[in-house]
Amino acid sequence: MVVKQMLKKILEKLRFGNTLYYPGCLTHFVLPSVESNYDKILKQIGVDFIFLPEFNCCGSPVLNAGYSKDFE
Repeated sequence: MVVKQMLKKILEKLRFGNTLYYPGCLTHFVLPSVESNYDKILKQIGVDFIFLPEFNCCGSPVLNAGYSKDFE
């Protein structure tokens, strides 16, 4: 139910021309300064954007780096 409400709010915002900025887990957790820079840039150029309130890492960066046991 909470997920549906969250998605409904996001979709309402997107319908009115907003942009969803999804940094991906690598940027979000490992390179927060890059995420912060995108935030500043988007605001400076006047892009009306939103962030996902929460998201989980799929583990792809760990798997692609060869750490299959950690991925499990």
